[in-house]
Amino acid sequence: MAKMKSGAPAQKVTFAAAAAAFATVIVSVFGDAVPGLNLKQFQAEFVTVITFLAGYMMPPAATDAIMPSSAIEQIDSVTKQTEIA
Repeated sequence: MAKMKSGAPAQKVTFAAAAAAFATVIVSVFGDAVPGLNLKQFQAEFVTVITFLAGYMMPPAATDAIMPSSAIEQIDSVTKQTEIA
Protein backbone atom coordinates (compact mmCIF):
# COMPACT_ATOMS: atom_id res chain seq x y z
CA MET A 1 0.00 0.00 0.00
CA ALA A 2 1.24 3.47 -0.82
CA LYS A 3 2.36 5.64 2.05
CA MET A 4 1.35 9.30 1.89
CA LYS A 5 3.35 12.22 3.30
CA SER A 6 0.20 13.84 4.67
CA GLY A 7 -3.09 12.64 6.07
CA ALA A 8 -5.10 14.32 3.30
CA PRO A 9 -7.06 11.96 1.04
CA ALA A 10 -5.61 11.29 -2.39
CA GLN A 11 -7.18 12.92 -5.42
CA LYS A 12 -8.15 9.47 -6.75
CA VAL A 13 -10.06 8.67 -3.55
CA THR A 14 -11.84 12.02 -3.49
CA PHE A 15 -12.82 11.75 -7.16
CA ALA A 16 -14.06 8.16 -6.79
CA ALA A 17 -16.16 9.10 -3.76
CA ALA A 18 -17.71 12.00 -5.67
CA ALA A 19 -18.39 9.70 -8.64
CA ALA A 20 -20.10 7.20 -6.33
CA ALA A 21 -22.37 9.90 -4.94
CA PHE A 22 -23.12 11.15 -8.45
CA ALA A 23 -23.87 7.61 -9.68
CA THR A 24 -26.24 7.06 -6.75
CA VAL A 25 -28.15 10.25 -7.61
CA ILE A 26 -28.31 9.28 -11.30
CA VAL A 27 -29.69 5.84 -10.45
CA SER A 28 -32.30 7.38 -8.16
CA VAL A 29 -33.39 10.03 -10.67
CA PHE A 30 -33.44 7.87 -13.78
CA GLY A 31 -34.80 4.85 -11.91
CA ASP A 32 -37.90 6.84 -11.02
CA ALA A 33 -38.17 8.94 -14.19
CA VAL A 34 -37.94 6.17 -16.79
CA PRO A 35 -40.51 3.44 -16.09
CA GLY A 36 -39.05 0.86 -18.48
CA LEU A 37 -35.51 1.31 -17.17
CA ASN A 38 -35.02 -0.89 -14.14
CA LEU A 39 -31.86 0.71 -12.70
CA LYS A 40 -32.79 0.33 -9.05
CA GLN A 41 -32.57 -3.43 -9.43
CA PHE A 42 -28.88 -3.07 -10.29
CA GLN A 43 -28.05 -0.01 -8.18
CA ALA A 44 -25.24 -1.60 -6.15
CA GLU A 45 -23.55 -3.05 -9.23
CA PHE A 46 -23.87 0.19 -11.19
CA VAL A 47 -22.44 2.34 -8.39
CA THR A 48 -19.60 -0.14 -7.78
CA VAL A 49 -18.56 -0.19 -11.43
CA ILE A 50 -18.72 3.62 -11.75
CA THR A 51 -16.70 4.06 -8.54
CA PHE A 52 -14.05 1.59 -9.69
CA LEU A 53 -13.75 3.16 -13.14
CA ALA A 54 -13.53 6.68 -11.71
CA GLY A 55 -10.80 5.71 -9.27
CA TYR A 56 -8.90 3.66 -11.83
CA MET A 57 -9.00 6.24 -14.61
CA MET A 58 -8.04 9.23 -12.43
CA PRO A 59 -4.25 9.69 -12.39
CA PRO A 60 -2.53 10.46 -9.09
CA ALA A 61 -2.00 14.15 -8.47
CA ALA A 62 1.42 15.67 -7.93
CA THR A 63 0.18 17.03 -4.61
CA ASP A 64 -0.65 13.53 -3.34
CA ALA A 65 3.05 13.10 -2.47
CA ILE A 66 3.22 9.32 -2.53
CA MET A 67 6.50 8.24 -1.01
CA PRO A 68 8.59 5.47 -2.61
CA SER A 69 9.23 2.41 -0.48
CA SER A 70 12.91 3.31 0.00
CA ALA A 71 11.87 6.62 1.58
CA ILE A 72 9.46 4.78 3.87
CA GLU A 73 12.26 2.50 5.03
CA GLN A 74 14.48 5.52 5.72
CA ILE A 75 11.76 7.24 7.73
CA ASP A 76 11.07 4.04 9.68
CA SER A 77 14.75 3.63 10.55
CA VAL A 78 15.03 7.28 11.67
CA THR A 79 11.86 6.89 13.74
CA LYS A 80 13.22 3.78 15.43
CA GLN A 81 16.52 5.52 16.17
CA THR A 82 14.78 8.50 17.78
CA GLU A 83 12.57 6.19 19.86
CA ILE A 84 15.64 4.40 21.20
CA ALA A 85 17.43 7.65 22.09
